[in-house]
Amino acid sequence: MCAAPRARYCPPRFLGQRSGLEQSWTLNMSSVLNGWSAVSKLLFPVKLVLLGAMLVTAGFACGYQPAYGGTRPEGRLSVAAAPPKVAHAEVVAAAIAGARDELSRAGVLSPGNDYPRLIVEVVRVDEWPRGISAMPTGVDQRVIPLGRATTVAVVGRAWVVEGEGRAPIRDTGDVRRSDTYATEPATTADALQFSAAASSAGRKLGRALARRVLGEPSPAMSPM
Repeated sequence: MCAAPRARYCPPRFLGQRSGLEQSWTLNMSSVLNGWSAVSKLLFPVKLVLLGAMLVTAGFACGYQPAYGGTRPEGRLSVAAAPPKVAHAEVVAAAIAGARDELSRAGVLSPGNDYPRLIVEVVRVDEWPRGISAMPTGVDQRVIPLGRATTVAVVGRAWVVEGEGRAPIRDTGDVRRSDTYATEPATTADALQFSAAASSAGRKLGRALARRVLGEPSPAMSPM
């Protein structure tokens, strides 16, 4: 009969006690890690340069552009009016004045009518009554609707022409600006108020058109 195998005796090890092989492996790994740390410190400036290059490349290649703005045109711009489409000459004059004010503020206004030229076109003038109420007429106790205020909106667009016969560039698309005034009972006084409000809206329009051509953020349609 074969004798039963004897159990191998392993002496007990206290907590924290390591064998020679384990101590050697730990020292080798510590040396490797220290070497990696030194290399990482040496390569840190290189990593910064690479990260900066990646950010610059991403900025140029992402394709994002400002929602309302763009790049500023080179050189100075004169201002001229397009052939009129509305019967309100004072509104056209106000839009031209507003565009000149904005170009002057930006330091790019050119005197006269030299090229390149900013062409301002007033497309239409609209009005809406505000605060409508029933007003008695004094005849047969009848009432009529009457607005206690009126909003005047001026819609226009602008573009740049660089020379005679050149195609227009930097078209702003339709832009709207408005103003509101209190309605006057007298017809003459109301007409004067309307003209003043329309001129105010036209001046706002000219400034907004110039800002869009200059590449500054500016919404197209103001709230009514």
